[in-house]
Amino acid sequence: MPAVMLHVAFVVPFRFETSLRFLRAALDVPGCAVSLITQEPQDAFDAELRKRLAGFRQVKDALSGAALVDACRHLSQRLGM
Repeated sequence: MPAVMLHVAFVVPFRFETSLRFLRAALDVPGCAVSLITQEPQDAFDAELRKRLAGFRQVKDALSGAALVDACRHLSQRLGM
């Protein structure tokens, strides 16, 4: 497996199948660690997808720029990326 060169915080405000297709495609990019930021609870996503995530952060409002910045900072500190 290639070393992780990039960490992507992928925002899926709501669990729509279209959004999940893009998320799964990002998870397939070699050398890319993907974290998920969403309003949905973690258990709203299937176990197989959750296992592939580098990180997860639920926010109250995934359309708020301030909430997204805070979530990215949290993930960065937690994951050391």
